[in-house]
Amino acid sequence: MMFLRLVKNILYQQRQVETLRQTLFSHKAFNVREAFEAIDQDKDGAITEAEIQAIFENNSIDTRDPHRIISLFGCD
Repeated sequence: MMFLRLVKNILYQQRQVETLRQTLFSHKAFNVREAFEAIDQDKDGAITEAEIQAIFENNSIDTRDPHRIISLFGCD
């Protein structure tokens, strides 16, 4: 049972991320550079898991595995 809940949770998160990605890229006002700069808090030119986790927490987005979210966006 625990394994099935884990799989369902992973699939649910993947759907959420894919929906978010499609929504962002469908908006004409979306600017990748601005989004990157908003996430790159220390302005070092790289986005870390800690920075992504902070963005999620600041926006009340529940995720327990920011590394997985990063890999889903192809930034791994």
